[in-house]
Amino acid sequence: MSETWHADEPDVAAEVFARVLASLEGAAPAPETNGHAPKASRVRLTQVRSAAARTLDLYGELFQRAFETYADLAQAALQPGSDSAPETPVTLVGPPGGEAGSPLWIHNLTGSAVIDVALFVSDLTAGHGGRIPGAAATIAPGRLRADPGGSAGAALRVAIPADAAVGVYHGHVLSPTLPALALGVRLEVEP
Repeated sequence: MSETWHADEPDVAAEVFARVLASLEGAAPAPETNGHAPKASRVRLTQVRSAAARTLDLYGELFQRAFETYADLAQAALQPGSDSAPETPVTLVGPPGGEAGSPLWIHNLTGSAVIDVALFVSDLTAGHGGRIPGAAATIAPGRLRADPGGSAGAALRVAIPADAAVGVYHGHVLSPTLPALALGVRLEVEP
């Protein structure tokens, strides 16, 4: 097999496959008295054809999956806003009166620097009506810069009030600098 692909290789592969099938058909033992090829030869040829068809189907499916995966990756790289996957919220866990924290990252997929990005956390609310004010959260450093194609990190900390009811609270990290930015925050207050 050559190391480089040539346009005529599919024809060569088809020719080799045809020769293998022809040799199997041509190598049949003497015909039975009724004029048909012996049964074992027919079964072997049918098995080879079936195996070849299955192999071609599997390679076709593998190629299709690989192509779809690369097409999705290319679309996500070329059109960052078109990602159909939902964002996973930042999950924090802590007890009442304790603190919960997590790193945050912003990724700049544009061709220009993003400077002076301020981040803040909205109020966190729970299904049972409980509320933790956004002022209980801090993000350090207070302002971020991300160069083109770069990233910037910060630390999110939430001081959980001592009287906070146990439950799951939801909110968002937002930015007046980047109004389209909204990262979900899920705070699990556990005893």
